[in-house]
Amino acid sequence: MSRARALMIVAALALPAAAAADEPLASSAANEFELIAAAHQALQAYDLRIEVAYAAAGTVQALQARVACDARRRCLRVFQNATALETPELSLLVDANDRTISVAVRDPAAGRTATAQVDPTARLEAWIKGGGSLSGGELTDDGRRWAFQPAKAGLPAAQMWVDPSSHLLRRLLYEAGTGARTQVDIRYTSRVAARLDPAEFEVSRFIEGQDAAIAPAQAYATYRIIRADRR
Repeated sequence: MSRARALMIVAALALPAAAAADEPLASSAANEFELIAAAHQALQAYDLRIEVAYAAAGTVQALQARVACDARRRCLRVFQNATALETPELSLLVDANDRTISVAVRDPAAGRTATAQVDPTARLEAWIKGGGSLSGGELTDDGRRWAFQPAKAGLPAAQMWVDPSSHLLRRLLYEAGTGARTQVDIRYTSRVAARLDPAEFEVSRFIEGQDAAIAPAQAYATYRIIRADRR
């Protein structure tokens, strides 16, 4: 998942509909969210580490993931035992559990589907009209904090922290589920994109050959190829 797409998911889930505490705060928030959206949309190459903590019933489960993209529109995603690589030519998913490599070659004539853009101002206006509440805007150790409280009881509240300089998302905290709720705490750490290793994004790491002759690379010789682009 790209940073821009992650931000849109945040907007869709964490901001489901907020009355602002006052007009200056709403105006400041609207400006901030425009800067946040622009910062994520402008990203070309990046290396993002994601740490997720699920807290429920007195226990905490920790998960880690990595999303890295280079300037050639190649993106690597690693989560637990799965590694995904997406390039302009194809996408593949390596599953270490069942020892398979799913491959889908793109149709050059089809092109790439444009990602719909979220209008942060419109989203905030909808939240305000929906009767929710917005607070925050202060600087903390985790960044600039914003808190969202929905109008309807039972819906999850959310908080997010944004880097005050880059306007990139640093942390998202929200509750999920009904009844005994689970608290989800997601932290994002960006590493220097210039240090990305181009070899990490090479398709030849995982497969070799093309068309009907696609086969696992030597390091994955015991894996089975699944052609996800064929029925």
